[in-house]
Amino acid sequence: MTALSLHFDPQALRLRGNRPATGRVHVQLDRHPLPARDWDDFALLVASNFVQASVELLTGHAREARVPFYEGPYALVLRRSATDFSAEWLDRGTTPSRVHVRESALRDEATRMITLISSLHAARDERHAFAIVRETVRQRAALH
Repeated sequence: MTALSLHFDPQALRLRGNRPATGRVHVQLDRHPLPARDWDDFALLVASNFVQASVELLTGHAREARVPFYEGPYALVLRRSATDFSAEWLDRGTTPSRVHVRESALRDEATRMITLISSLHAARDERHAFAIVRETVRQRAALH
């Protein structure tokens, strides 16, 4: 099985009022940082979308969920089959690669992201970021 993790530094987010917070974010898939180790994007939105996609799959509400990256033609696609989970990195113009992911690994990573996002006390002053933090914390109950 493959290691899947999402990396972003919530303390380095640039909060911008009603606009999405930006910062460094990448997916670590089978030891490969995608799209790149220091990718700059709407990091809080990507992390929140990862949590939502994971919860939808883990609770059986979806069989496929997409986590888009907004500053390029990239997306992480998570899928649930009858017997396992998979993650696929989509990069326009290349052949997508699919890897298997353990259910426990997906659950652990979603829980870790919820904890990171919940730690964003400074976001309470930023309406857009606070709405994402509030919604992500609500997702925590679905995982347990």
